[in-house]
Amino acid sequence: MKKNEKELEQFLLFAIDQQQFAIELIDITEIGEYLPVMPIPKAYKYILGVLNLRGIIVPIISLRKRFKLSDDQITQDSGIVYVKKDNIIYGILVDKIDGIVKFAIESIGKVPKIFKEKIDIAYFKGMSENNKEKVIILNTDALFE
Repeated sequence: MKKNEKELEQFLLFAIDQQQFAIELIDITEIGEYLPVMPIPKAYKYILGVLNLRGIIVPIISLRKRFKLSDDQITQDSGIVYVKKDNIIYGILVDKIDGIVKFAIESIGKVPKIFKEKIDIAYFKGMSENNKEKVIILNTDALFE
């Protein structure tokens, strides 16, 4: 790499409760439209249920519930981002897929510790900006523990 070149990583950009979030593209197996889920009795509140994705049973996670935000709002823009961790595919319900962005690694800052009173900041890898809007980069390892 040349001295002037910045190392870039690709992320999927999406919205939840009018906030921009991103996940590293390398963690994503696929992106799809919202599909109805089958609720699972006595599951954690942030697990909406499961769905059958071409023969694979996939748990669907609500980040709104995981982050204690407002209730999920299913619209025509809603989608599911599928992420693989430890040989299990998980689905994340999102309000809207906004596309793919590239962030320079050095542009990703730490999440301010002040947020830890409201939410476990272990869920966040860092923060960056896209078109002057703050983007929270998610730590998928922590989300599914």
